[in-house]
Amino acid sequence: MAVLLDQETFTKPGKGRVAHDDALVLHRHPDASGVRALTLLVHGWGGTRYSTWRNLPRFLFEDFPDMDVALYDYVSGLRRVRRTHSESLRSTIDHLADTLRDIDHYDRGYEEVFLLAHSMGGVFTQAAVLRLLEGEPAGRQDSVLRRLSGLFLLAVPRAGSILLPPFTPGFRDARLLRIHNPQATAIQKGFTNRVNMDPRPGDAEQHDRLVLPTFGMRASRDRCVDDLSATMGLPDYRFKTVRGTHTSIIKPRDRDHEGYRWLSLRIKECRRAGQEPTLVPTATAGARTRAVHGLPPLLSPRSADWRDSADVPRDTRFGIDSDTADLVRELQAADGYRMVSLRGRGGAGKTTLAYDVTDRLAQEGAFQRIAWVSAKFQHLDATGHIKPQENSVEWVLLLMEIARQLRLPVDRNTVEEQLPVLLRELSPEERCLIVLDNLESVDDNARAVRYLERIRAPHKILITTRHSAREIAPDAIREQVWNGISEDAARQLVRHLARDEPMLAATLSTEEVDAVVRRSECVPLIIRLILSLVIQDSRTVDDVVVGLHRRADMPHVPVAAYLFEASLSALADRVGKQNAVRLLNVFCGFAPGGSVTAAEFHERSRIPDRAEFEQARSAACRLSLVQSLDANRRFTVHSLLREFICHC
Repeated sequence: MAVLLDQETFTKPGKGRVAHDDALVLHRHPDASGVRALTLLVHGWGGTRYSTWRNLPRFLFEDFPDMDVALYDYVSGLRRVRRTHSESLRSTIDHLADTLRDIDHYDRGYEEVFLLAHSMGGVFTQAAVLRLLEGEPAGRQDSVLRRLSGLFLLAVPRAGSILLPPFTPGFRDARLLRIHNPQATAIQKGFTNRVNMDPRPGDAEQHDRLVLPTFGMRASRDRCVDDLSATMGLPDYRFKTVRGTHTSIIKPRDRDHEGYRWLSLRIKECRRAGQEPTLVPTATAGARTRAVHGLPPLLSPRSADWRDSADVPRDTRFGIDSDTADLVRELQAADGYRMVSLRGRGGAGKTTLAYDVTDRLAQEGAFQRIAWVSAKFQHLDATGHIKPQENSVEWVLLLMEIARQLRLPVDRNTVEEQLPVLLRELSPEERCLIVLDNLESVDDNARAVRYLERIRAPHKILITTRHSAREIAPDAIREQVWNGISEDAARQLVRHLARDEPMLAATLSTEEVDAVVRRSECVPLIIRLILSLVIQDSRTVDDVVVGLHRRADMPHVPVAAYLFEASLSALADRVGKQNAVRLLNVFCGFAPGGSVTAAEFHERSRIPDRAEFEQARSAACRLSLVQSLDANRRFTVHSLLREFICHC
């Protein structure tokens, strides 16, 4: 139920006016003809409808005469003790999503909707937006998604809280508050993949994600939410640090409060950015778009050349020549398997081998059109559970990207049906090669293979994955296991990397080389991390190898995670913890396989001083945490490191 209050001035309803089950109280200006916007406030853990915000809703109501103010309430924290039955987290999210979906029931026809959420309420709000994305067609003209104009995350623990409130282990809320908990992490991962939080000019034409300008605020003395959790994925110009505590920053005493001034200015900017509603971009003819002004330029677009989408370090290829030649022959053969799967553990160099094969095929002219995409098929429901979904946005985006690189005209709404048909209609001379890199799960693999079976000869598919798909299509797929290079090739790689430090190269003994090869199990990523720590952190080979030996006594800690932790510590010692976090946090805002230009890297790192940024970037590259591409023009991170820093 919603309580509607038509008021000249903002006044809290009297006792008994609002029942326990009235989740929404809507304060409305009496003249409906002059109202075109709504702001919805969602409190945090243990909060209440009015005491959480104090003067904030009144200030908004009085300062924006054409905007109504609604306050949403849900039971959490110690308030659950007083309820015999309280809602589950899923029910709370579902109800909040339904409340947003039903805003037109309040007879105002709001053109713009702003969401302000504090603490855990921000996680609920993000999950509710995901629920709306899951349940409504993207092109539906009356969808509330088309009117979401701004999201304000106020001290929100997007990666969990560093300090659980008292007694929370006994409450369901604790699952969303624990630091790096899987549910909140999955919600943030879904939000990053499905929502464009930092729209730039032209983004509304991307036909991919919901355009929702998102802003963040953190407290300078916050003891519940740390800097990484509060600022994750947001650049400086969309973020504000306010002097105060976790709760005081949303309780302005007057209009001169720095948090309120910043908040009201951002709302005004969003409203000036365009007088038409925010869209879920679609290919529908005549669809309206919101112009975005005064923001930094759009991320550099990729060209149709597959090499620009293959973010692979291309300088240290050892021990792959014979495998490259074998796979080239298989993919060239007209009567060979239609699909080839490179299966192996993370960091083994599958992507490098796939790039070498594709490059050789391109040089020999075996295929006239080539597409390289980093696969991303998983969908998150509104409670943060990861599941495959046939109509998920990520799957559609992947197929659209394949079509773009293959120069095939498709429509977003029917691309799944169109792509195989258009490929079959090409002449035999127009052979296509599709490379799907980084299939992360068994379900991803199975789904991709079943779909790609529909793409017939003469076109070919190359897949890199950690899981087997051989049994799914035994007649169509050849599977090749690749878990690392040979011991001889690994020794060559160690010697090659050691050349970056002449003294080390001159003194590196055969025994030390063998120790690195043995402990790395011939995995190129592990070899690179070991040598980086030796060279850049001034350690001996024995020191790093002994550390790996100790790790063997902790089987739950992967080798890569152990080395990443050591490398991150070395980076923090060198450039400071804050700059280290800011630098690597950049890659949490992109899908796996994504890269940034040098200018974008600096802009999104939020490291204000350019010299400090360059120092941090250089140190991260030397430690093999960041990979430099295209003669230092683009930068990326390995998928395993991205998982470690963004989803741990």
